[in-house]
Amino acid sequence: MDLQEVTPDNIHLIINEYIKIQQTYQKVIQHRLKGDHSFEAPIFAERAANQRAQQSIVLQDVEPKAKPNIPVSEFIKKYVQTKIKDGNWRLNGVETHENRLANLVDILGDINIHSITREDMRAVRDTLRKLPPNRQRSKEYKGKTVDELLALKPAKVLSVKTVNMTLEAISSLFEWGIREGELSANPAKGLQLKDTRQAITLRDPFSLEDIQTIFSSPYFIEDKYKNAGYFWIPLIALYSGMRLEEIAQLYLGDIYQDEDGVWVFDINDNPDRTGQIDKQVKNINAKRLVPLHHDLIEIGLLKYYDRMISKGEARLFPLLNKTEKVKKYGKQPGKKLGDLVKSLDLTGKKSFHSFRHTFSDYFKQRGEHTDIFRQVYGHEIPGLAGNQYGSKFPPQKCLDEVVSKLIFNLNLSQLRKSKHALGHEG
Repeated sequence: MDLQEVTPDNIHLIINEYIKIQQTYQKVIQHRLKGDHSFEAPIFAERAANQRAQQSIVLQDVEPKAKPNIPVSEFIKKYVQTKIKDGNWRLNGVETHENRLANLVDILGDINIHSITREDMRAVRDTLRKLPPNRQRSKEYKGKTVDELLALKPAKVLSVKTVNMTLEAISSLFEWGIREGELSANPAKGLQLKDTRQAITLRDPFSLEDIQTIFSSPYFIEDKYKNAGYFWIPLIALYSGMRLEEIAQLYLGDIYQDEDGVWVFDINDNPDRTGQIDKQVKNINAKRLVPLHHDLIEIGLLKYYDRMISKGEARLFPLLNKTEKVKKYGKQPGKKLGDLVKSLDLTGKKSFHSFRHTFSDYFKQRGEHTDIFRQVYGHEIPGLAGNQYGSKFPPQKCLDEVVSKLIFNLNLSQLRKSKHALGHEG
């Protein structure tokens, strides 16, 4: 009892109730001494009934309220805004996240987020497996509903990797809802598909013959490319193993000589001179220094670099642009190289990313996937000793033990004649 409830107005009532309890207690004891237990039965039955009634009132008071009707689109919007506000997402990656999450509305409709079940999410997964890629941009599929797309039975459908990435994004949405106290369960958890394809079979490296064919084509030795980025980016990828966007987004300030005189590409996501973050890296291991191969210098990359500086440019490839629709500098260079590869009719599954695969395969075949290689390549160095203790390998060591070992026997004298190599065009 709360003593604050004891007031002069109710003290007599409390005393009377206490006397009644004592009288009843004494009567119960007297009957028990006589062996009569029937007297107390109705007393305790009445008490139990009163307790049940009180419990019922308490349960009614704490009964959970009906969950609010929150449309999926509204829930997604709140999630996206929170992620941006908390700094968890980069602005240039928001559209990708939104497109993945939009599949929930496209497939299930804009239903109450609380009504989505495990079976609903299995249906989402199975539907994704039947949908074509790039359905929002393809002229053939743009504007069609999910049901209309399924009726077409497209021959080319989303890859297992794309389906899993979408499911992972949706699962993260539900996990956020649980942490925020909005949801009680994650119906999308653990629904990813098993990818039975071996990663090594998803794309092929270029052979030495392929490389020589590509870089002896008119596009490289007769200046068929008007944009210097189309000329230089494939060459840099070949000799560095860098990712397409890592190269295309380079600033002039990202190329310099270190204290030992080694020219390096500095892969980072530092803001530009106006303070805006215009670059992106895949992960923490992608931030690294990659030495320039001597062939790149001999062809004339530094001449081109000096030309861009003299013109007052900020970026190495100023003619490359992002758009609202395509938010990557490397989109067009990648497409141009892909078109060239197709026109040359090279065998195997090859694209711009084959340059990175070529770089890796070059050292794999020689048994040289070492910690130094992993650092240059932008992969995590396994083991505590490698990735948590000690400093990074210096550029000179990376140059001597990795980059300088690349030998492709290109006709450098032909490439040096390009206007892009001579620094005449940017």
